[in-house]
Amino acid sequence: MPLHLFLVFIAHWMHFILGTESAPKEYHPPVDIPMVLAANFGELRTNHFHMGIDIKTNGREGYKLYSIDEGYISRVNVSPYGYGKCVYINHPGGITSVYAHCQKFTGKLAEKIRQIQLDSKSSEIEVYFEPNELKIKKGEVFALSGNSGGSRGPHLHFEIRDTYTEAALNPLHYGFQIKDDVIPNIHQLRIYALDEQGYHTGGIKEYRIFQNGKEATLNNTVQIDPSFFDSKGGIGFAVSGEDQFTDAYNSCGLYGFKIDVNGQTFVQYQLDKIPFEHTRYLNIYTDYAAFRSGKKFHKAFANTSNPLPFYTGTSRGLFQPEIGKTYQLSYEVQDAHGNKTLLKFDLVVGDGEHRTATVPTTAKLYPDSSYSMEFTNSRLEIPRNCTYEPMTKRIFENGNKLFFGSDFYPVQNAFTVYLRPLKDPPVSKQYLVVDGKHALRTSFEDGWLVSESRYFGEISAMADLKAPDIRPLNIRPIIYRKKTSQLIWRMYDGETGLKDYGVWVDGKWEVLEYESKGNYAFLSLAFLADGKHTIRVQAVDYKNNLTEKEYTIEIK
Repeated sequence: MPLHLFLVFIAHWMHFILGTESAPKEYHPPVDIPMVLAANFGELRTNHFHMGIDIKTNGREGYKLYSIDEGYISRVNVSPYGYGKCVYINHPGGITSVYAHCQKFTGKLAEKIRQIQLDSKSSEIEVYFEPNELKIKKGEVFALSGNSGGSRGPHLHFEIRDTYTEAALNPLHYGFQIKDDVIPNIHQLRIYALDEQGYHTGGIKEYRIFQNGKEATLNNTVQIDPSFFDSKGGIGFAVSGEDQFTDAYNSCGLYGFKIDVNGQTFVQYQLDKIPFEHTRYLNIYTDYAAFRSGKKFHKAFANTSNPLPFYTGTSRGLFQPEIGKTYQLSYEVQDAHGNKTLLKFDLVVGDGEHRTATVPTTAKLYPDSSYSMEFTNSRLEIPRNCTYEPMTKRIFENGNKLFFGSDFYPVQNAFTVYLRPLKDPPVSKQYLVVDGKHALRTSFEDGWLVSESRYFGEISAMADLKAPDIRPLNIRPIIYRKKTSQLIWRMYDGETGLKDYGVWVDGKWEVLEYESKGNYAFLSLAFLADGKHTIRVQAVDYKNNLTEKEYTIEIK
């Protein structure tokens, strides 16, 4: 373990052992404009929680980004996907601030990153720095806000992380000036039938919520018949809704929940800390089927395969009501600034008998088990926790195709699939694809095409014989600096995707920036002298199909 991380580890444990609390630290804001949020911490996104806050930048790029405290730049990532150009700064006290989707780096950081790219001949980099390499002061500028990577519009994605564990922490607890006097809105209540492990057994009851200020009600009493759930199981609750911030009209996510039963707290949780290794468990935290249709439910229960650390209470939200009883429930929804909405209702349990408990059979795949299956032309290796809930074992082979579930179900841990190759195309050009649209990274081993997949569906083999497409957008014999600052190409591969790309100026490798949005590649003219140049640009896909173009230009 590096010395600086060891010291952070010791500091964490000393704080835990001694139980000392220090006064809240005043941090410098990451931007010099009012911090109005487009998204908050813990929002429900496709396959992940939102691990920070999105700060609006008035629809444009180029705002200065400031270090919130003294420390050192510990990591920089440059990618056409995800966080784009991203900076990580380690600070005293064991926290790391993260600034994603930057437009560009500035000063000594810009010089350092460009040299690393040139030395490695790679535009995409991930580099770590030691504490004495890139020290930074509180309030020092190191980059400009932007729209790089997977961003859908100019903004700053800002995070606070635990330096040692890298768990994401809620930035709204760190004293930044963000106006919020708006209460959360809740729209629907769902009640789920659960078995004793918290797995959903099929039954769902849904109720519309009517909200009047801080109070919310249902349109009728909640009636549950014993036949809705089995005797060893119970029920679980979930609500959908959204929150807003002052001066912001966009919807943000819900933060915290508390359910009282007959005046006693039954379960509660708050989205304060999310380990990165658990972020994909968003798919079981929410109702995945409802999420696909645009409804974002927050479950107040967790099954035994769910490791998320939010829930307090031994039951983890599994409520086991007794036949013939009535319960008074209070469902409190809160945001990180203490604004609350309260839903109260009576839960009436009818008379009768419980439903018969579902007996586990070989017709289902269970999260706590691994499986190995082999057919004539295919094989499957399914690890533990591949699924989130027991899933019907819909697996069969038809010719050279393997059918495994459907995209209606999410995948947590990737499964390995083996398929016999096609007869005609070269094996080196073949790859596996799910539902004809999800190309998988594929190798050839012992007569099999082998891939790992996080998609269920129809798995088949295809051949990628087509090289990437490169189209110049502003390349002309004479380029005038007053009219443009960069050369631009459209660069795209519609099958296995781009594995690598590059540009050479007069035979020397130069940094070529690539943006996955629109599939654009950019060559800055800032480092090119006036005069004639030979420009060679190339792109390679994951099956090593190569496209190369060459141009002669004169810069004036």
